[in-house]
Amino acid sequence: MKKYVVKMNDQADFDLLQIYDYIYNVLENPLAAKKVTNGILDKCAKLAFFPEANPAHIMHDKYEFRFSHFGNYTAIYIVNSDKHEVIIYRIVYSRRNIKLLLNS
Repeated sequence: MKKYVVKMNDQADFDLLQIYDYIYNVLENPLAAKKVTNGILDKCAKLAFFPEANPAHIMHDKYEFRFSHFGNYTAIYIVNSDKHEVIIYRIVYSRRNIKLLLNS
């Protein structure tokens, strides 16, 4: 099995920065901010080996989104099997209405 390349789009990068900033500044917990964001990045990196392990959900006209969970956060991603790549589309708080978020 060929290893996939995992990429984050600009929105996912921004989401991760906001998560870090919220935990660091609002919750005033720098150690937790680092632990959570590193945990999310590690979980996303593991998608390179088994990107299709999570079921696909058709929630948009063009894409089959998959979800990978880490703690209170969900990485929303797309698998491009032809290019052997995983695109991290968004990283959101798990209790958000993800369906509404993706269909907007």
